[in-house]
This record gives sequence, structure tokens and C-alpha cells, in this order.
Amino acid sequence: MKKISILLSILLVALFVYPCAAAEEQSIPYEPSDEINSIATPPPSETQPLVGAVLSKSVNPQTINQNQIVTITVIIRNSGQTALSDIEIVDTVPANFELRRGETQAAYSALEPGETIGIQYTAQSTNAGIFTLDAATARFADQNGTYQTISSTNPWVEVVAPVTDEPTDEPTDEPIATESPGFEGIAAIIGIITMMAILMKRP
Repeated sequence: MKKISILLSILLVALFVYPCAAAEEQSIPYEPSDEINSIATPPPSETQPLVGAVLSKSVNPQTINQNQIVTITVIIRNSGQTALSDIEIVDTVPANFELRRGETQAAYSALEPGETIGIQYTAQSTNAGIFTLDAATARFADQNGTYQTISSTNPWVEVVAPVTDEPTDEPTDEPIATESPGFEGIAAIIGIITMMAILMKRP
């Protein structure tokens, strides 16, 4: 009898505790934590200003005759969004050429976005051939004072050798050699003279 009473008590406690626990579990609403949200959606980073420049070098004309002159142009363009400062352009006179006019380097204080500056000089060719020119360089500072150095491409130029005239046969003052008559020729001449003498003696 005591065992039956104990079992009934346990059963009543179980029936009372389980619904209460289930009700408390269902009453807790789901709310995402602030920590998870902060990791999933980081704050946007600040946009940094773009700094850039393009250096070009060209030769005009690209094909010349020997001893002719070419014009070499070096230009830097500010392709970024901020101004550049303390710009220095440096180039060298190509090998097999001599500087005729202009300067191969220059310095400028500032270069605004979208603007271009540069140098231009002329050089005379001294030898024939196809020559690849050295690249020009430019050094400048950005808005933070950081210096950068850029290089141009390597243009080429063709120098054609002068055409030489082919030798021609020219008349000379040397006497023309003539062959002297041989024995047969002398005999023929004597025969002709004899025949003429005979004919002249006939009445």
C-alpha cells in the first residue's frame, strides 16, 4: 500500500512540474545579440583619395635618314584625384645622337589633377641603325609628402644609311691599241699593189 502511495506522489509531481517548465521555455523570445550584429555588418571604411601619374616618351619622326634630326617629347599627366608637387622629369640623350636644342630635364612645383607638363628637345643622328631609347623617369610627391618614381616606355627610332652611287664606266685618255697586220695581211697588200700596177700599164 505504501509503494502505491509513493508512485502516485511521483506521478502527480511530474504532471505538475513538466507543464510549468514548458511554459517558461516558450515564453523566452529570440533576440539576436549585439555582438553578432557588429561582426556581420562592420562600419564602412573611409574612401582614400587616389594618387596616380602617367609618364610617356615619344620620338618624331620615327624613321629618318642619317644626320637628320628628331624631336623627343616626355610628358607626365596627373591621372589621380589629388595634386602632385615637387615634380622632376629626367631623360638622357640617346646613344648615336647629339643634342641640338632644348633640355633633357626639368622641375615643376605642382601638377593639378588632369593637367600635363613635360620637356621637349631635338637630337641629330650620327650613325645608321635601329635604336631603342632609354626610358625617362619622373619623381613627385603626393599630398602626404610621400615621393614616388615612375618610368616611361622605351620608344625606338630607325636611322637609314645614305645611299651610295654605283661606279660608272668613264672614258679615258689612254690610246686604243691596234693590232699590226701579220704576214698574210702584208702579202694581200702587196698583191693588191701589183695588180693595180699591171692595170695601169695596159693601154
